[in-house]
Amino acid sequence: MRAQGIGPDPHRRAALSVARAYLRGGTHVLPNVLGAQWLPRRALERLALRRFTAVVRHAARSVPYYREALAAVRNEAFRERADLARVPMLEKSVLRDRQRELLADDALPAAKLATRSSSGSSGVPVRVVFDPLLDLPRRMQELRLLTAHGFQLWHRQLIFDHPGHLTDAPFLIQRLGLWRRKPYPWQLDIEAGVALIEAEQPEVLHGVLSSLRLLALAVQARGGLSYRPRLCVSKGELLDVATRALIEGALGAPLVDYYAAEEVGIIAWQSPTDDGYLIDEDMVLLEVVDAAGRPLPAGQTGEIVVTNLYQRSMPIIRYRTGDLGVISPHPSRSGRGLRLLSKLFGRRVDCIVTATGEVHHPFALLGVVEDRAELSAYRIVQRSLDTIVVHLAFRPVIDAAVQRTVQTEIAAAMRSRLGQDMQVRFEGMEPTQLSVGDKFALVVGLPDAALPDLLRRKLKVRL
Repeated sequence: MRAQGIGPDPHRRAALSVARAYLRGGTHVLPNVLGAQWLPRRALERLALRRFTAVVRHAARSVPYYREALAAVRNEAFRERADLARVPMLEKSVLRDRQRELLADDALPAAKLATRSSSGSSGVPVRVVFDPLLDLPRRMQELRLLTAHGFQLWHRQLIFDHPGHLTDAPFLIQRLGLWRRKPYPWQLDIEAGVALIEAEQPEVLHGVLSSLRLLALAVQARGGLSYRPRLCVSKGELLDVATRALIEGALGAPLVDYYAAEEVGIIAWQSPTDDGYLIDEDMVLLEVVDAAGRPLPAGQTGEIVVTNLYQRSMPIIRYRTGDLGVISPHPSRSGRGLRLLSKLFGRRVDCIVTATGEVHHPFALLGVVEDRAELSAYRIVQRSLDTIVVHLAFRPVIDAAVQRTVQTEIAAAMRSRLGQDMQVRFEGMEPTQLSVGDKFALVVGLPDAALPDLLRRKLKVRL
């Protein structure tokens, strides 16, 4: 059955439109995306700023919301990063609540546009519409990051993702036996999923991080796979060292992670030669800013703000992701001109915020529970500024006395990191209820809306 919610099949458009899209992809987009990464740093910077200028002018001319928001800069040319501060940042609340005003006047009718939705950390999903025929750069970005890690066009991919993000209508290139991507059947449980992988033996396992983690646990419990995939590709959640080791050890393949958001597409991807993520600067313009929106120099931690440089139906300009990161002051050893995101701490909503304004990134808490042999699954959820709930699933052989000891030790370790005033409560959980296709954040913090204004202004990141 065809998955619901994926929008129109782009191949059902007029044959001439489809042919033009393929021609543009083959003659312009593909060489541009694969080649631009090797441009010198200064050339890439000029390219990104030219594209930023173009998207601002398009939005100021054609998008109702931006006609007002960008009135003061509609004719400007942005030649330096310092110029970007003149453009107002886009808040999630605006993207969520003013959808119609953010749609370009010259966009296609709604029936021909597709929709992507974020998970909605505030409880309300954020939706972005786009023309699927003009979304080629996003697919090419995937090809860029995959080929950098040894992928070949004939390798088969099994995709663990929500069915609303996929289509089972094959593209022309897929009919030729290239870029073959099969969606994982959403309804299968973990054991059936492992059996499917054994039967299909895809070279690439590709999906949200929690899906790959659950798969790795199931494979580990049965003693491994009968073959070795070439590559595992993760996205959607913050990757920690222990989870990387688990997935690579159980599935027998290197893990490549990338950083993306449904609102703006792929942002950065794991470098094959460096400690960090290469920023796709010809496709997105990434800034790291302080709480007041001022740009921060390389090496300092701040909020990531992103502009998509190719979306036109619904332009996304200086979008506040809520993610925290650090840009490296050093060039990539790979020879690419792309800058490096040397540290990525995930959304502030994925972090734990204390009443004193300290922001603790998830790694500090994952280390408390990740290596506990007594546990088969866990999750950390912040309920208030002074309360943490730790959900634990103990292995069947662990008796009640040992469980109490483990809880006492975890609570003490949590308070040593978050402060002695933090209350730590424990609840059980049932890992068998999880599906391989689900996105399951291991650490869930408070949404920004739950933070008092005064506290929000004085947040301090603890590394």
